[in-house]
Formats: sequence, structure tokens, C-alpha cells
Amino acid sequence: VLVLVIVTEHAPFVVMQVAFSLIVLFVGVLLVRSFVKLTSVDPGFAMSDVLLVSWEAVQRMERNQQRAAVLHVLDRLRDVPGVAAVSAAEDNVLSRFGYNVPVPGSASEIIESTLARVTPGFFETMKIPLLAGRTFTFGDFDFERPTVVIVNEPFAKRYFGGQPPVGSRLDIRWG
Repeated sequence: VLVLVIVTEHAPFVVMQVAFSLIVLFVGVLLVRSFVKLTSVDPGFAMSDVLLVSWEAVQRMERNQQRAAVLHVLDRLRDVPGVAAVSAAEDNVLSRFGYNVPVPGSASEIIESTLARVTPGFFETMKIPLLAGRTFTFGDFDFERPTVVIVNEPFAKRYFGGQPPVGSRLDIRWG
């Protein structure tokens, strides 16, 4: 084993630089390992062969015009050769919206919830499995009818306390 010791008046600075370099190297290795692990996580929806298109013009339309325009575009896209499924979401479904849902039987517990309006066929398009109930229909896309929601399993367990959520009601508040 060869150990080289250099003694100079700048030795404390060299030691600090080497220590800092080792820390940076260690953190870099941890970041790379975390990135590799994240690339192998199943997000629960299709990540390949899916095209996401943002359509800003529809946001300037009145609600009924939006509905008609979206349904027209979806119908046209279904006719494109090679297209297996088509659906739309009002906003980026991975973004967070500030909805608070008070837990029944608790005066203080609130669940922060993400809400994304989607068209019928969204779960099939994104290959998201449904555990119970049904997916959205075009009747659910009518703004004059009560809102229908689909919740994930952790939300259902926490909010409904183990009871089946199908057919139940939620108290959703903007917050």
C-alpha cells in the first residue's frame, strides 16, 4: 500500500476539496441509483404508444361548445388508421388541483384530492384497470347531470372505510 502525504501550507484546503469531492460523488451515485429505480416503476397507466396533445383553443369556448368540439375531434381521430383508442382530459391528469374532501365522521380530517375531467374511453385509452364499478359513459359527459367520479383504491379505503364506493356520494369542496 502506497500512501502519499503532501504537506504544504494549503493542506487544509486540499483536504476540504477532497472531502467535498467525495460528498458530491456520493450524492451523484445516489441520484443515478434513484433515477434507475424510478425508470422501472409501473405508474399504473400506459406510457408507450400514447400521444398527448394540448388544445388551448377549446378553453376559450363556452361549456356546451367545448363539449361539442371535443366530441367532434374525438370522432374524427377515431377514424384515423392505426388509432386504437381516443379520449380527452380537461387538464393534465398528472397535475394537482386543490380539491378537499372531508372524511365522513371526522370533523377535522380532510383528504387532498386531484381531480381531472376526462371523456369516456379515457381509462381504456390509458390502459388503467378498473377494480369495481364502470368507466364513464357519454351520459356522464352531460354538464346538466350530477357529476360522476372514479376514485383510486387508497382514496376509497380511506374515505369509505372499507365499504364499497360504487353508488356512494362525495362531499367535494374547492380549497
